[in-house]
Amino acid sequence: MEKWEAAYVAGIIDGEGSITLTRMHEKEHRRPCITIASTDKELLIYIQSLTRGIIINKKNIYLFKLCERVKDGFNKYLNNFNV
Repeated sequence: MEKWEAAYVAGIIDGEGSITLTRMHEKEHRRPCITIASTDKELLIYIQSLTRGIIINKKNIYLFKLCERVKDGFNKYLNNFNV
């Protein structure tokens, strides 16, 4: 990921997204998740091509979600946004 792409994605996360600690299953440790909500599917497809993750269709809005099990795997993505 180029520096300008990381800055762009960081701005999208700051404006339209969130970073949370989420449990996927009841007896599981929390894991970090990045979620971005948008009506622009092309934007989320672009972000998905830079990172990975899934896109979920919720009626008239799309959600991009990236969750990591291992802390080190998530740090790899956060280091890309260190601009």
